[in-house]
Amino acid sequence: MRKVKQQIINEGRSKSLIEAEGKLINKLEERRQQEEILWKRKSRIQWLKDRERNSRFLHKAIIQYR
Repeated sequence: MRKVKQQIINEGRSKSLIEAEGKLINKLEERRQQEEILWKRKSRIQWLKDRERNSRFLHKAIIQYR
């Protein structure tokens, strides 16, 4: 991305450089979306683990209370 931007600065805007920049921007956005999906999945896994721990604790507390 930096290389393309540097070429645009040095050589001016050409059709090929604009297309290359557009492709890089699209690729960057795709990677950002993939990363967002990854973090959502990781947070969901963590939430499921924590929920299981909480329910186990509550069940033990209820049994002891009875």
